[in-house]
Amino acid sequence: MKNILMAEIIRGNTVESMHYGSGVLVSFEGELLAFWGDENGKLFPRSAMKSIQTFTILSHGTKLTDKQAALACASHHGEEIHSKEINSWLSDMKLTSEHLSCGIELPRNPEDRQLLREQNIDSSRIYHNCSGKHCGQLALCQNQGWDIENYHLIGHPAQKAMLNVFQDLAQEDIDVVGIDGCTLPAPYLSLQGFARALAKITAPNLLKGKMQDAAAQIIKSTIKFPYLTGGTRSPNSIMTAASSKKFFAKNGAEGVYAVIFPLANAAMVLKIADGNMRAANVAIAGMLNQMADTLDLDKDVLARFSSEDMFNSVNQKIGQCQFSKIMPIIN
Repeated sequence: MKNILMAEIIRGNTVESMHYGSGVLVSFEGELLAFWGDENGKLFPRSAMKSIQTFTILSHGTKLTDKQAALACASHHGEEIHSKEINSWLSDMKLTSEHLSCGIELPRNPEDRQLLREQNIDSSRIYHNCSGKHCGQLALCQNQGWDIENYHLIGHPAQKAMLNVFQDLAQEDIDVVGIDGCTLPAPYLSLQGFARALAKITAPNLLKGKMQDAAAQIIKSTIKFPYLTGGTRSPNSIMTAASSKKFFAKNGAEGVYAVIFPLANAAMVLKIADGNMRAANVAIAGMLNQMADTLDLDKDVLARFSSEDMFNSVNQKIGQCQFSKIMPIIN
């Protein structure tokens, strides 16, 4: 199998661009329930794997509040709800933003950037979309008694722990590890392996000890605080908030999405081949809509996200990005 058409850009009632990709739906038992395109494809999960990293942090006994757990899973937009919690978290750890290895950024939204300018506040690592993940990994280091210096390097005990847990959950060896945009290691594995790892988090009762508590807190926190995991304008946050607590959707750079279903005990993974995020946003919603009966989801809600209107610089609607509606293969 090869990648299939997942999303199209329509302008003037004509297809302007086409975006191909692949996706899978996997049960907590590791069974491939459905797939789109190449079920044997591989990917760098990027930020869509943050729940796995947070699972590692929590299952090692690190104590986080629910808001901190949600932020550890987040690619946030640097809004006030995010920066306030990050500053508080760093203060609790007796650390500063300079201890974060991610880069210096400004908030995502223009009005938030303007507000900082009016207050003469500079860019900071706290506004980096991965600052919550980095706080979580610093908390892990403190809990384990590991040196926080160079915590982001692949040879550090924190990153070794991350990789070991990921491989155990995925039931797959990870031989290729790149570097993510935020300086942390970026593992490369199969779509099914990533989905298997995520699906295990959806069934805390089948896990033991600290792993059970870790999975339960991830589910609770991400669904309770969806806007901490992205932002008030983030498609993954808006979809999660509209899901009636039936799923947590998490995006990742280069056209990646991961969705966990606590009630259905399953996980869905998507990779858009050319990395287009607008295509990924509508494609994941379309895939969810196609599997709505199986996963007990609201089709009317998901239909709203399966296309995205496009506007020009004077706010005229000039087209849309829409899910291609190519049907999955269901096992």
